[in-house]
Amino acid sequence: MMLAHGSLISGQVDKGIAHLDTVYSLQPDNVEATLMLADIHERQKKNQEAIRWYKISLEQIKRPDVRADIEKKN
Repeated sequence: MMLAHGSLISGQVDKGIAHLDTVYSLQPDNVEATLMLADIHERQKKNQEAIRWYKISLEQIKRPDVRADIEKKN
């Protein structure tokens, strides 16, 4: 996660995505990584990919208020 944050801060978005993909593959319940991937894709206007990650996050998030906010994005 630290490498992902560092990459994103330095503007290396592709590297950040690669690091987040690695985190997700090793920790599929990592909500932070999942939501970061969704947000990055949304900012890049890659809507289908963003929706995919937001849907994955809905499986991880239990709080109804947070789930409702994410469901509005889909």
